[in-house]
Amino acid sequence: MRELIAPKELPLRETAEHLLQTYLDTVHPVFPIIGKVTFLNQVQTFFDNGQLTPGNKWLAILNLIFAIAANYSHLVQARWRGDDRDHLVYFNRARLLGLDGDAIFEHPDLQRIQVTGLAAFYLLSTNQVNRAYAIHGFAVRSSLALGLHLRNENPKVSDVSKEIRYRVWWALYNLERHIGVMTGRPSLISDADCSTPMPIPVDEETFSSPNGGMPEGEVLRKMRRYSSEESAGALSNSPSTPSTRIKPSPNGSTVTQKSGYDFFSSLPPTISLYFVRHTQLSKLTHETLAALYSPCAMQRSWGQIQSAISSLAGKLEKWRSSLQPVFDFTNKQQDHIFERQRISLGFFYYSTNVIITRPCLCRLDHNIPHESNRSKDFNRNAATRCVRGAKGIISLVPEGKPDPAALYKVAPWWCIVHYLTQAATVLMLELSYRADHMPNEAEEILESTRKAVCWLNVMAVESISARRAWKICNEMLRKVAPKVGRDVSDLPSDTPPSRSQSQHSGVSHHSQSQSQSQSSQDYDLWGGLQPFTRQLQDHGYYGGTTLPGSHADFDPSVLTSYDEFMPFMSPTTTTAPSVDLSYLFPASMQMGTMTTMTTGNPDHSRHDFYYPQSQPWNPHQHPD
Repeated sequence: MRELIAPKELPLRETAEHLLQTYLDTVHPVFPIIGKVTFLNQVQTFFDNGQLTPGNKWLAILNLIFAIAANYSHLVQARWRGDDRDHLVYFNRARLLGLDGDAIFEHPDLQRIQVTGLAAFYLLSTNQVNRAYAIHGFAVRSSLALGLHLRNENPKVSDVSKEIRYRVWWALYNLERHIGVMTGRPSLISDADCSTPMPIPVDEETFSSPNGGMPEGEVLRKMRRYSSEESAGALSNSPSTPSTRIKPSPNGSTVTQKSGYDFFSSLPPTISLYFVRHTQLSKLTHETLAALYSPCAMQRSWGQIQSAISSLAGKLEKWRSSLQPVFDFTNKQQDHIFERQRISLGFFYYSTNVIITRPCLCRLDHNIPHESNRSKDFNRNAATRCVRGAKGIISLVPEGKPDPAALYKVAPWWCIVHYLTQAATVLMLELSYRADHMPNEAEEILESTRKAVCWLNVMAVESISARRAWKICNEMLRKVAPKVGRDVSDLPSDTPPSRSQSQHSGVSHHSQSQSQSQSSQDYDLWGGLQPFTRQLQDHGYYGGTTLPGSHADFDPSVLTSYDEFMPFMSPTTTTAPSVDLSYLFPASMQMGTMTTMTTGNPDHSRHDFYYPQSQPWNPHQHPD
């Protein structure tokens, strides 16, 4: 079904406030890519003064925030949510405003980085991991071009502005590390090239308010010094190194100097401190991938790998032991303050633990001849830690009947499927070894696996990614459960219907035809909120070409038909619908004329394609 999108149309103010606050509560603490106080003031001024016409990139940022929050509102089934596809509308508006065909040729600026960073987060949260990986690479390259990865020593830039830019960089850094873990692909960021200090653990509302301000004097110097140490690689210290350092004094005696971990552990908990803690773990995750999973690791001896695992595991435990009590996810807490942040750190910690110890969860008996008993004991202990890390992930998920909406409210909803699948995979791997490393806990391992599979089954109603994960894990569990003498035939064996399929199942053919014949004017009425009522002057353009009128074509499948991780499937068909993407891709006739390069030119491979000069690609030529 074709719809029309007005790029500069806006939701009602009440809807916009719901979406903006939802984003600030659920995403901004871990992804502070915008200046919160400044942006809120700008939004307030914009809605108060209907005559203002902000730039396209600012409107793109606003619509991307709306898109992320709207997607979340459907996951948690918020009462104020709109139509199921409203997040697609917001995202396509942002594409028309700030992600047009000319964007990649423009010189980077901070707003362009914010647009592409937010777009990557949206794509990740909607299970379009390949696209998130690609567009986030653009954001990282742009930030490197602007020097956001370097300490800002310009005396003309205020401390507040510097701090906002530091947070933009670390937001991109964290997302880059997370996408790298999910895809297993190399990162564009090298820690050795970065000198940007960690954010200070003070919330933006404090240092940006008229009655607040940045910390001054010795307090600010300490924060900057310890955050700089973290940025420069304080995590690379040996775990056996004491938490304090001995520094000679002028009179020849020694004084004890606190490390960065000890300094941050003594600070009161804040949202900004949570972001610092999360970033510390991101750095450790990157160090783990480089030490254990890079091609260089294949050239190391198993003894060197064991040494790296031991060192990384020690750093991870040092990080956990320095957490503030309110962030301690290992203790059951009734207090709901910082609950979302505490659970998020828990998932991240256990996931990192799995990554660090996973190389030992395998059969090494025949791979290492004449292995010492000490080495075998290390392998078994590390494998046990890996399985317990996976069980830790599952333990953070509530017991009883799965309720995804409740879980999304407190867990990192944009990547929870990844965590559950990671844990289930490790647990089933241990079951496939007949619980060789933990024979006394075989029953607990099986129950944790069943719990993960059941949650994926229920989450598959809302998430195609969860649906795929459930299919794989369900099949694997049925194969490995008999290896420990258990039967899981009572688990659901049918693919759960998606919500869209359930909604369409009771609709008659007559009502479907009637719905398809409705005019595009009814488009603004979905969800009962009438969310798209305000339109600014001018109209959008795409690919540098002005579109007719003030609207652009919108098709729900444009976002999903060609994405590996989330294919769009119509409720009534088994194949993806045809989509007119001639503004983005070559026409089908032109695709047929593409010639494979099979010459012996070493600069090209047999997978490269080109267009014969006789038939150049015209992006505005529609298929016949």
